[in-house]
Amino acid sequence: MSTLAESVAIEAMAEKIARLESDNARLKTLAIDADRSSLPDQIRALRARGVILLNVRDEAEEVIAKELRDAFGRLGNAVANDMFTMNNAPCTAELLAQIKTVFNHGMSRFRSQAKQ
Repeated sequence: MSTLAESVAIEAMAEKIARLESDNARLKTLAIDADRSSLPDQIRALRARGVILLNVRDEAEEVIAKELRDAFGRLGNAVANDMFTMNNAPCTAELLAQIKTVFNHGMSRFRSQAKQ
């Protein structure tokens, strides 16, 4: 191989290495951004704005958390960690039953008339 060919090959490899390093840095930034916008972070951001995950089932919190983890993996774990459970609410059994009835096992949604 001539020195000119070697020089061109080395220059081409150096350009490719620089491009790959740039791509690697960009992908690292994307990965960091994705971690920052992970589900647990998003759930906590919603919670800070008064939006919560509320469990209205009758089963114990641990049973539901295990079901979520088994069914949804990391997603279920994130939900279970930030979930509020009505059974743990500081209210009378009668009020708890009324609230659960209103939510209809999580199937009732309450919307303002303007949005419907």
